[in-house]
Amino acid sequence: MDLSPVWSLLGPLAVLYAIAVILLILYALTGVGTMNVKEEKYLKLHIPFGKYLVEFILWVFNPFEKFCRRFGITPNMLTLAGTALAGVAAVFYAKGRFIPAAWALAFGGIFDTIDGHLARRFGQDSRGGAFLDSTLDRYTEGVIFIGIATYYRESVFFLAALTALVGSMLVSYSKARGEGLGLDFKGGFLKRSERVFYLFLISAFTPIADLLRHRWPGLPPEFLFKVNLIFFAAATNLTAFYRIYNIHKTLDRGQRP
Repeated sequence: MDLSPVWSLLGPLAVLYAIAVILLILYALTGVGTMNVKEEKYLKLHIPFGKYLVEFILWVFNPFEKFCRRFGITPNMLTLAGTALAGVAAVFYAKGRFIPAAWALAFGGIFDTIDGHLARRFGQDSRGGAFLDSTLDRYTEGVIFIGIATYYRESVFFLAALTALVGSMLVSYSKARGEGLGLDFKGGFLKRSERVFYLFLISAFTPIADLLRHRWPGLPPEFLFKVNLIFFAAATNLTAFYRIYNIHKTLDRGQRP
């Protein structure tokens, strides 16, 4: 049995876990209370020890923030880097290499998360930057699903990938269009961050799940990814319809959600 898919996932995860433990110990010894988190929007997340978790993450990224300041790396550059990594993920998807695609997707998601944070820390947040970020987010999702559709171009899952692409675009567009009309409606399942995380998980574990197929001979290759791709296509479109219905109803009634 070829265990390389297991190690290509668990190896990097073990390294990242060890690094996280070391950083947490260093933070507990020297970093607690050193970061100002009062203005951080992430404090609104309802998670245990949220304030300390946010402070820890800021403390970890503080050297990276200083590095960006010193070498003139702007938040827009990070946005472009995240988009480029999405292109790398799409190439891996097109070749059926799910675990490398998952890692490219994960690191691209990190860049996409911290670009807005750095923009606020640098005092560079602007409507132009927000527009660039949201627009390139659409390119990011589009190119990823194009990569998946390319890989499944000779099967029915090609249609599932295209359906998921349409659903993902409409989830984001309905929110943006509603905001343009003065509404802020974010309801539904599989928002953008959830879509990226969910796609990372099913991509990372698909090759590992395939190692267990010998126990169930009737299962097709990449069964985990195929089943979840269909679910993904259905869930994104249901979320889009949910938002469209609620925003339309609210606008017709002249109310705010």
